[in-house]
Amino acid sequence: MKIVVINPILYTCETNVIKKVKSIKDCMVYNLCLEMKRQGHEPVLIAAKDYEPIEKDDYDFEVIFLETIMPKIFKTNCFPFLKNLRKTLDNIRFDFIISSEVFSMNSWIVSRYFKNQTIIWHELAKHNNMMRKIPSKIWYNFIARVFFHNTKIVARSKNAQDFIKKYCNHVSDEIIDHGVDLEEFVPVREKEKQFVVVSQLIERKHIDGIIKAFSGFVKQNENFKLVIIGSGEKEVDLKKLTAELGMETNIQWKGQMSHKEMIPILSRSYALVINTEKDNSMLSIVESIATGTPIITTPIPYNCDYIAQYQLGIITASLSKNDFAIMVKENGEYVENCFAYRDKVSNEYHIKQFVCEFERMNLKGV
Repeated sequence: MKIVVINPILYTCETNVIKKVKSIKDCMVYNLCLEMKRQGHEPVLIAAKDYEPIEKDDYDFEVIFLETIMPKIFKTNCFPFLKNLRKTLDNIRFDFIISSEVFSMNSWIVSRYFKNQTIIWHELAKHNNMMRKIPSKIWYNFIARVFFHNTKIVARSKNAQDFIKKYCNHVSDEIIDHGVDLEEFVPVREKEKQFVVVSQLIERKHIDGIIKAFSGFVKQNENFKLVIIGSGEKEVDLKKLTAELGMETNIQWKGQMSHKEMIPILSRSYALVINTEKDNSMLSIVESIATGTPIITTPIPYNCDYIAQYQLGIITASLSKNDFAIMVKENGEYVENCFAYRDKVSNEYHIKQFVCEFERMNLKGV
């Protein structure tokens, strides 16, 4: 089966200035396509040229980077409009398309011209804040209702499913979350005395709150350390806070790391710690579960739905030293729950879900 995946945004950028990377092979959607190939399908990934890496690479499947149209209006980091998308698709003999988001010019094009071969993979569970939410509200209340009327939509979370059902009538009961390669994310039961943060060091992630809560925990558990993986504009301030709290020996700063470098740290930590005030479905949560590492998180990420249901960690409205203490005390149980659930966060499982959706579309003629 030849499957075109339209995913213009390959990684998160907080501004419209896209930070260039050396490789896209650690990106979620690249690994999704790679699993399609392993299962005998022929994937084609279409992304915005703004996200093309600075170093040339040999890809495992066809990757097409398209220029974007009017980036000052169609912001490349949140609402990119791919140039010549329909012409590109007309030149590909594909079976099905997976296109990211209902709130997307690209999804509108494929919904209009290739409706019977398209699944919209939808993540958003609230209106986009761009221009005081006005474009988003117009889009969902008019464009989505009219042009996505009979287009198959699969949500990435229960939150996203509930949201998009308000505007579209052909939403699948199936939920397909982000996934990972389980052969790469190897689980470990034996944990070291450490917690881990995998995050951009930016304001909305509130890493300072994690550091403060951890400092309280360390007063009675001085052998534990906090490993922080990532970089960002708040790094200098966070390191200053660490020094003020006298935590230099208990907090390690690793900067940006590849999956290969990150996984051994993540897999041997007591928990991945998240203190975000704004996020959708977080891939880092999926990666942590795959390595057998539980989560401590605010109730913001959409993944919290199954974290709570399957007891994969602690959901806390206000992170404190007690959350770290409870995780240490009950870690064995949480780890076993992650081991039991990890098959459901695999790309292999999600590709089979997509294929089942395509087969149902063929049977129904929709």
